Amino acid sequence: MTPVAPLRTRGAQLLPLPSITEPNGSLVWGETGAHFPFQPKRFWSICNVPPGQVRGGHGHRTLHELFVCLCGACTVKLDDGIDRDEVVLDTPALGLYVEPLMWSALHRFTPDAVLFVLASDFYRPDDYIRNYAEYLALIAQRR
Repeated sequence: MTPVAPLRTRGAQLLPLPSITEPNGSLVWGETGAHFPFQPKRFWSICNVPPGQVRGGHGHRTLHELFVCLCGACTVKLDDGIDRDEVVLDTPALGLYVEPLMWSALHRFTPDAVLFVLASDFYRPDDYIRNYAEYLALIAQRR
């Protein structure tokens, strides 16, 4: 798991995913431990996002995530309570790993964008931090 480029936000990394391009198409894959640092228990995809709409806009207490844009492009805004990054995901050969206690928002989806997300745990509503002021207070307590 060699990060591609360093990000300012603590707990986020761009991770290259292995890929092969052949005359009959391209293949991208990943394995737990080798390419992303958690055992996935859940996934979802986001697509058909209308222009100007934002997805996400929350943090997680314990959940790890890996974002991979399978088609098209989108931008992920990251905020660790001190530093911020904006990451454009526009290739399935690059994953964005996000640790717990990171605020993220997804925007600038191209019309053909399909974002695939792997998560380290099952859906638990109590893991979500949906209020930014609450998120900042939680981060301040942990520093």
